[in-house]
Amino acid sequence: VNGLISYKTLFSRGCPYNCAYCFSFRKMYKAQKYLRFRSIENIIQELELVKEKYNYIQMIWFVDDNIFALPIEKIKEFCRSYKEKIGLHMEFAGHPRDINEEKLSYFIDAGMIRIHMGVQTGSKKTQKLYKRVIPDETILKAVQTIHKFKDSLKANYDIIIDNPYETNEDIIDT
Repeated sequence: VNGLISYKTLFSRGCPYNCAYCFSFRKMYKAQKYLRFRSIENIIQELELVKEKYNYIQMIWFVDDNIFALPIEKIKEFCRSYKEKIGLHMEFAGHPRDINEEKLSYFIDAGMIRIHMGVQTGSKKTQKLYKRVIPDETILKAVQTIHKFKDSLKANYDIIIDNPYETNEDIIDT
């Protein structure tokens, strides 16, 4: 983001969804809970060490699949601690079903400056192929929510296009 030096880390493993195109390691974790979050204390300790050891780091990039799956109480707790102890810019990814104004406002207040949201496709046929059927209204609502913060938040929307099964109409729908 704007040439900021980033440190990449994970707050969680997995995603509550099961999209066909995602290499999610689900089979590897059969006997375990697939979506797991690190404790807030654990992630803050890691970031304190990083900040101390690498004082040139300007941003934390959480490369999780969907940080917005974290329950709101945990988001509040994390944001309070992050703002107080870390205070660097941060970047997250989220799923349209889980992004809302309340969660975004906490993250932005704590330093979030970029969001990635997977749209993937606007084609109903391709959504079925991807096992990612999301109503257009849900995607548009998430985009509108992100847009409310346009003065402080940059957005990237991920789209998968031109797969061998798509027609020109599918691409136009997207």
